[in-house]
Amino acid sequence: MERLRSLEMLEVIINRSRAMVFLWRFNEEFPVDYVTDNVRLLGYEPEDFYSGRVSWPRITFTGDEPRLRAEVERYLALGVDSWSQEYRLYDKTGDLRWVEDHNRVIRDDTGAITHIQGIVLDVSERKQIELGLEAAWSTFHSIVQRSHEGVIVLDVGEQVLFLNEAAQVMLGKSLAEIKGKPFPLAFELGASMEVAIRRLGGVTGVGELRSQPTHWHGQAATLVTVVDVTEQLQAEREVELQRARNLRIDRLTALGEMASSIAHEINQPLGSISMGIDNILLKMQSGELTDEYTRRKTESIFRDIDRIRNIIEHVRVFSRDQQNAVLEPISVGEVVMNALSLISRQYENQGIDLKIKYSGRSDITLGNKYKLEQVVMNILSNARFAVLEKSKAEEKDYEMVIKISTFVNRKTCGFIIHDNGTGIPENIIGNIFDPFFTTKQEERGTGLGLSIIYGIVKEMKGDIEVDSKEGKHTQLVVSLPLYKEKKETKN
Repeated sequence: MERLRSLEMLEVIINRSRAMVFLWRFNEEFPVDYVTDNVRLLGYEPEDFYSGRVSWPRITFTGDEPRLRAEVERYLALGVDSWSQEYRLYDKTGDLRWVEDHNRVIRDDTGAITHIQGIVLDVSERKQIELGLEAAWSTFHSIVQRSHEGVIVLDVGEQVLFLNEAAQVMLGKSLAEIKGKPFPLAFELGASMEVAIRRLGGVTGVGELRSQPTHWHGQAATLVTVVDVTEQLQAEREVELQRARNLRIDRLTALGEMASSIAHEINQPLGSISMGIDNILLKMQSGELTDEYTRRKTESIFRDIDRIRNIIEHVRVFSRDQQNAVLEPISVGEVVMNALSLISRQYENQGIDLKIKYSGRSDITLGNKYKLEQVVMNILSNARFAVLEKSKAEEKDYEMVIKISTFVNRKTCGFIIHDNGTGIPENIIGNIFDPFFTTKQEERGTGLGLSIIYGIVKEMKGDIEVDSKEGKHTQLVVSLPLYKEKKETKN
C-alpha cells in the first residue's frame, strides 16, 4: 500500500511539473502506451496519443527527425540502453517547442526491446537563453575584433590563446605565429607598464599593457589589453582619457565574463533537476521510493527552478542598465547582493570565506546600479588579491576572510568591505586613489582601478574611507547620500 501511495504521489508531482513521461512501443511509428496528463503542456490530450490521432514522429520537427532516428540506431548498435536527445516538436497550435528527451530501453525476458521510456522536458526558455548567449558571445567577439585596442587572451599557463587584429598589428605577428607560445616570449615586458608597439604604417609607438582574470570559452583565462597611448602621453588630458578608456575595457570584459559565467550557473541547476528526476524514477523502479524521499527531491527541484529564475532576472536587469547610465533610486544592499551572485562561487572555490551581513533597513541612494556594482566588484577583487597574497606567506592555519556588510545612518547608507590580507603600508595609504599608483607588481595591475571607482563614488556624491594596517587588514567604507523621496506639498 505504501508503494502504491508513493506511486500515486509521484504521478501527481510529475503531472504538476514540466516533465512529461512517455512509454513508446518500439516500432516505426512509436505508438504511445502511456503518457502523463501534463502532456497538456503541449496542448494535447493523453487520448490524442492513445487513439493514434497524434503520433510522436508526426509532431517531431521534420528537420530533426532523420538525426534523431540515426542517433537511436547508433545507440542501439553500440548496446547503449539510455541516452538523451534535444530536438523540436510542434505543439497543438503548430508552434515549435524545444524539448530534452531522456530515454531508457525496456526489454522482455528474451532481451528483445519492447518499449522505450522517455522523460520529456520542455526546455524552450532555456534554449532561448542559450541562443541569446551565443548571440551575445558572437557580438562580443565581433566587437573585440574590431576594437582599436589590442586584446590578448592567455590560458592558465600564460600561453597565447587569441589575438585580435589590433594586437597582431601592435606585435607585428599573426595569431598563427604565436598561438600556444608563452606570453613573455611573444611580447617583451619592460621595467614599466609602457611597452614598444608597432603602429599602422610601421612606425614605433608606445602602448600601455594591463591584465585581469576572465573566462574564455568557459575556461579560466587572463585578458591582456594593449592600448596605444602614444598620442595620449603627450596630451594635457592624459588621465581623463585613460580613465574613460579603461571604463570601456572593464565593461567589455564584464560582458564576456558574464556570458560564460551565466551559462555555467544555469547549467548547474538544470543538471541537478535532471538528476533529481532520474533518482526518483530509479527509486520507484527499485521499490525504494518513500514519501519523505519524494518530498525532499521535489523541494530541491523547485529550489533549482527558483535559482534559474533569479539568474535570468539579474542578467536582464544588468544588461539593460549597461545602456542606461541615468541616476535613479537604487538599493545598496541589492547591488551588493547582485555583485556577489556573479563572483562569490569563484571566491569560495579559492578557499576564501565570505562573511556577509545586510543591514535589513531601507538603503536607497541615487545612482547607477551598474556603476556601483563595478565599485563593489573592484574593491572585492583587491581584497581577494590581498588575502591570496598573504596565504602564500602565512602558515597553513591562516584563514582567508573577506567581510561584506551594508549600513544605514541618519543621512547616509553604504557598504563596508574588510579583508585580513596583506594590508597597505602607512606611508602610501594616502596615494592609493591616485591614477597609475599600485602596490602590485607591474604585470599584475596598472593602478587605475581605485582611481576609477573613486570617480564613480564622487559622481554619486559619496565618499570612500580607508583603514589599513600592514600585514593585518584593510577596510574600505563607501558612504552614499541616503535618498528620500520628496513629498508633494498640498496647496
